[in-house]
Amino acid sequence: MPMFLYRLQSLGIVVPFVGIGPRIYLLKSTVRSNDLSPSIAETTEKSTKLGFGIPLGIELKLGPGAALAELLFQFGKIDHTATGDRNLGSASLALGYRIVL
Repeated sequence: MPMFLYRLQSLGIVVPFVGIGPRIYLLKSTVRSNDLSPSIAETTEKSTKLGFGIPLGIELKLGPGAALAELLFQFGKIDHTATGDRNLGSASLALGYRIVL
């Protein structure tokens, strides 16, 4: 994911960071009827939408790299006929170690 990232390195071994970057969502939604409403025909819609992601995190310098924790918020809009105007929001947490050469 391409993004602009700002890392505040003046605090010593603790390095907080924040960023923003684009997201491309390739969407497909299919609506089918059930036994309660058999009059609804199957509908499939496809679209490509743009959104964005915002990572917030912190690194702790350890050895030749840094341990890190990152919370990533993502958001995009969807306006399919079957779903209406909705959003594609999510949040994820990543933990890891980054080697710095």
